[in-house]
Amino acid sequence: MRYYIADVHDTQDQRLLEQFKEITRNTKTINARGEEQSIPCNMINCFCMYSDYEPLTLDEWIELYQNRR
Repeated sequence: MRYYIADVHDTQDQRLLEQFKEITRNTKTINARGEEQSIPCNMINCFCMYSDYEPLTLDEWIELYQNRR
């Protein structure tokens, strides 16, 4: 699974990022087999406050993100 990382702070930019993720995930496409599917969208806001200003690995960011949801 691919993740895309952003640092947009906890502001209106974060709200826009969340809206984009929701729109993308709710968009349906038809795959090569003719089946309807959602577009996967894995984006994480790596705002430094979320990690108490400590550097994290991608796996740590993923775990932190999953626990925040």
